Amino acid sequence: MTNRTSRGVAGLAIGAAMCLCPAALAQDDGDGPDIRNHEPFNLMVVNHTRRSVALVNSVIGYVMDDNFMPFSHYGLAGTPFDAINVLRQIWVSVPDTRKIYRFAADINYPPPLYGEVQTGPIDQVRGMEYVPDNDTIYVCHSGTSFSAPGDRILMFDLTGQPVGSFAATNPMDIMWSPDRGELLVSNATNNAIERFSLDGLYLGRLVESDGISGIDRPMQMGVNHHTGEAIVCGASAPAGIYYYDFDGEQLAFYPQAGQPMGIMELASEIYHGLLLFSSNLGLFTFWTDTDQLFTIRTGESWGFANKVQFFCWADYDRSDFVDTDDFTAFVIDFELGVPQADFDGSGFVDIDDYIFFIERFIEGC
Repeated sequence: MTNRTSRGVAGLAIGAAMCLCPAALAQDDGDGPDIRNHEPFNLMVVNHTRRSVALVNSVIGYVMDDNFMPFSHYGLAGTPFDAINVLRQIWVSVPDTRKIYRFAADINYPPPLYGEVQTGPIDQVRGMEYVPDNDTIYVCHSGTSFSAPGDRILMFDLTGQPVGSFAATNPMDIMWSPDRGELLVSNATNNAIERFSLDGLYLGRLVESDGISGIDRPMQMGVNHHTGEAIVCGASAPAGIYYYDFDGEQLAFYPQAGQPMGIMELASEIYHGLLLFSSNLGLFTFWTDTDQLFTIRTGESWGFANKVQFFCWADYDRSDFVDTDDFTAFVIDFELGVPQADFDGSGFVDIDDYIFFIERFIEGC
């Protein structure tokens, strides 16, 4: 990322930090929202019917706010498909308008809209994944309208600039598997889950299906964090939720009505195996231990689900405290021009980011 600010300004920033005493930092009175930088996370789930991204509880799955990111608020056309957390940003893919938008991951929602990712010609953008290991965002793409590249995985850096792509057949979702050191991609044409390296080298299939006795049109993928098993929604008959082991062997199948789309294991310490899943019929939770289905919302079409982590902007080192360590860490990144210091989402590290950070540092968050 380009740093458009001189080191002289950074030097002034350090001096300003030394003038701030702990009493100048705002203290948490306990009445505000939980903005800690660790678990539990909240969830974002796309609502196709409302054209919005909803905020959902990560433990039992109730809807906290339907209007976390309503497209009508921003004057945006189209219907969101996926929403993912990218450091201090949220990226949203919109297939029908061929757009990817960037927002702030801000507890004061609806969060600010930063703008569009500069993609070049694109068509149907679908599921996305941010991989911290190489600070790359991977986007599933299909279609060739307006000279778009067809079936591929598009790659972007943290500033939203394209950094490459690779071929993948009719990809619907992409998931980074740290245990495998691989990317997994759901292939809706061949009813398969395929494996790729981070730079796009094809490594073979994890799951193969005839679409009759096994999964048909795989959609979003998730992970059982207690066992490491892959969880995948199959949208066509036999529609439902599928479990696979590390070698791709099917371990379980839970039939569901409609066209299952989004899947996420909830963070319940009491009900292990409690899943949040979405479909064209609504939003539900399903407990695999007892095969119990609970309706959260019905009569609306819902899509992909992902974790979102709200940051205290001034807690730069994510220690859960705002202190001079945060200022020092920010100034170092500010001078280097690293993407984490681009607080205003402009694509540049400059004086505006410094002012943004200082204001929140003085406020205490």
